[in-house]
Amino acid sequence: MREYEPNPIRVLLVDASALTLALLKRALALVTLIEVVGSVRGSQEALALVASSDPHVVCVGLHLQDVEGALFVRSLMERYPRSVLVVGASSLREGDATTIFRMFEAGALDLFLEPLGWRSEDVGSFSRELTSKIRLLARLDSLPDFACDSTVGTIPLQALPAVNMVVMGVGLGGISALREILAALPVDFPVPILCVVHVHPVLQAQLPRWLGEVTRMPVQMATHGEMPMPGSIYLAPLGHHLLIDAHGRLATAAVAAGILPAHYGRHGELPSILVAMESVASHLGALAIGVLLSGTGEDGARGLEAIYQAGGYTVAMDEASALVFDLPARLLELGAVRHLLPCSVIARALQTLLGRDEGEHVCGQVEAGPSSASSEMPAWTGGAGATPVAAGDWRAGEGILIVEDSPTQAYKLKRFLLDSGFMVRVAKDGVDGLEQAEHLLPRLIISDVSMPRMDGFTLCRQIKQDARLKAIPVMLLTALTNPEEILEGLSSGADNYLTKPWDGAHLLEAVQRVLQAGEGAEAVEGGIEVTFAERSYTITSSRRQVLDLLLVTYQKAVKQNRELMDNHLELKMLNSRLVDQAARLEMINQSLQAEVSERRRIEAAQAETLRELQVANRELNDFAYIISHDLKAPFRAIGSLTSWLSSDYADRLGDEGVELVKLLQGRADRLNGLIDALMAYVRVTRLNEELQEVDLNRLVQRVIKNLKPPEEMEISIEAPLPVIRFEPRRAEQIFHSLLENAVRYMDKRLGIVRIACVGEAASAAGVGAAEEPLLPGGDGWWHFRVSDNGPGIEEGHFEKIFAVFQTLQARDNQESSGMGLALVRKIVGKFAGRVWVESQVGQGSTFHFTLPKEP
Repeated sequence: MREYEPNPIRVLLVDASALTLALLKRALALVTLIEVVGSVRGSQEALALVASSDPHVVCVGLHLQDVEGALFVRSLMERYPRSVLVVGASSLREGDATTIFRMFEAGALDLFLEPLGWRSEDVGSFSRELTSKIRLLARLDSLPDFACDSTVGTIPLQALPAVNMVVMGVGLGGISALREILAALPVDFPVPILCVVHVHPVLQAQLPRWLGEVTRMPVQMATHGEMPMPGSIYLAPLGHHLLIDAHGRLATAAVAAGILPAHYGRHGELPSILVAMESVASHLGALAIGVLLSGTGEDGARGLEAIYQAGGYTVAMDEASALVFDLPARLLELGAVRHLLPCSVIARALQTLLGRDEGEHVCGQVEAGPSSASSEMPAWTGGAGATPVAAGDWRAGEGILIVEDSPTQAYKLKRFLLDSGFMVRVAKDGVDGLEQAEHLLPRLIISDVSMPRMDGFTLCRQIKQDARLKAIPVMLLTALTNPEEILEGLSSGADNYLTKPWDGAHLLEAVQRVLQAGEGAEAVEGGIEVTFAERSYTITSSRRQVLDLLLVTYQKAVKQNRELMDNHLELKMLNSRLVDQAARLEMINQSLQAEVSERRRIEAAQAETLRELQVANRELNDFAYIISHDLKAPFRAIGSLTSWLSSDYADRLGDEGVELVKLLQGRADRLNGLIDALMAYVRVTRLNEELQEVDLNRLVQRVIKNLKPPEEMEISIEAPLPVIRFEPRRAEQIFHSLLENAVRYMDKRLGIVRIACVGEAASAAGVGAAEEPLLPGGDGWWHFRVSDNGPGIEEGHFEKIFAVFQTLQARDNQESSGMGLALVRKIVGKFAGRVWVESQVGQGSTFHFTLPKEP
């Protein structure tokens, strides 16, 4: 990793979607230290831009206009190795997760998914996440050197006394390494393996299937309470940490605040390596092996330190093979990492530590720190000519030299050839390959084409021009993606060609064919001059070599044609689905249009009904006002007349006449009271008073004084009432009506009435309704109550008592107008409040009402 961050960081954007490219450009435009050198949709244009602009990071979408993202990444890594960030949308389609994993296999390092349903104001937030990933990748050097077999020492690695579990932590750039390690482990691996992987949540569910493609060991999400079995691989479930309990069973804990250290925030909602390794260290101690792969950060470092402190064995991928080597210096100084090993030997080292590979040798690097006879590791010696892994002594003219700069590809090819019975050496590039060829004189050279310092074509020419080496057959691993590359291969004089990705059976067949051909093939005398695209090529290949190349090219074309046909068929199927979906959407759209039209009709009808109700209500109020006003004068005259008769003609009327006059006087007074109550009810909506600051404590005391309750009745305020902003007369009418109601119907000698402000209203039971009505919530409302210990009200009458002119007693038995509670509801409702009652017969009633703080 570079010690400094490039400034500016050059970034190339590659994706089939113009919308995605525009979004990424907009997000990166907010960051001054990033320079977008281009945004293209096709692979060839992208490769040309990489060559001309030399970007530090290439952001690649899942699909390009002409190829899949995985194919482009593989081609990019073969020709111009770069840090690759996979970009896509959060709404992954079926098969997209597989495509992403294939891109990781090809060399991609990290993943960024744009948020689902993003809006323009969201660009800044995900720009920060995208920028942080790009800045990290920009600090990476080109692909690390491969720790080849020629550097192995002679000290054997011996088995540990006892091991019960292996726990592995995997970070940025490490999942492909994990896949290679698991692929190299035997199906009867003697202990369970716990894997904690820092991977994007959308990929975590597909991780068992992807890893399971390369191993016969079962790969599964851990189940809480399950006993881990030998030869099984367990992954942390999505959104959970993976641990073991005191009984050795698996445990999963949901990701929650407080479990992880503060540094964990950059990983997001991912399982913690620290949590897993701490639990293993706590319960297994020295019986555990901890392994860290690439890019685990402080989370992995602290976890491995916990294994070390508990006496367990610790291994980490070395700097040469880790794509992101971020082990803290303090960990290395402490000696907490017992051994730094190349990725290519970690699997065999684990088998040896577990007693499955006793006596074999591995290449590695010994760190300063504790050591013992049971933990010796090979020293890092360097140089050529050392004994390869499990290949026996090298004999000139018999072995195969692999020239490959990709550690993963080199290890894969070496492992296949070793298993096929060949002696194998590995060189890390063309320059190293030429030096080793001169020293080793191999029987066959298999070389990659795209390599730093010296490519495969140049290496082949150098070998064919060397009198001592020209008889050694050379096989090139190439993509053969364009005519220039085919002509370059012919002019280099290679003996055979194999396309990437190679198939084992085809590779073995080609190797055997080249070895059997021996030196029988001769180059064309003087060569053949060929001009293509204004460039001349001298073809010195024999007829057999030309035929081999053409056959390989033809096979490549057939394969690509088959893939194109498959893609064409898939596109037809997708297009058919799109047509069906469009038809369904059209039907849904028509249905929605009909629904919208119906709703508009209903809304228009409701508006008309509301207008008619408003007119009717206004006319009703006018009518009530006129009636009450016109009736007031006649009843006042009747009252005056009965009073005159009672005072001036009492002696003439007799006792019976006086009683009748008093009865008439009472009826007139009652009607007069009803008219006054009706006028007060109508004025609630007709007249609006000025809002004022009303001290409810003074107001209620004044109402109590005017009511003149019996001396034995106690009316009190439970706590000081607030000062509210309201219409003073309306507030007085509310409390007067409720207190008058309590006094009038009190049936006990010692009556008790309590007034209180409960607090701020959030919700309340409706007036006589079974369901709760919606109230404007929380801190914008006052909640009051008036309670008494009177006769109570039956639940069936809860609604009736709030109606106009309604009472629960016969008119002749009480003097109430029946308008008090109706008036309360009218006033409270005018200000959008609610009023309701709670009561039990024989125990009393409590009337609740709410008023707004800001009317």
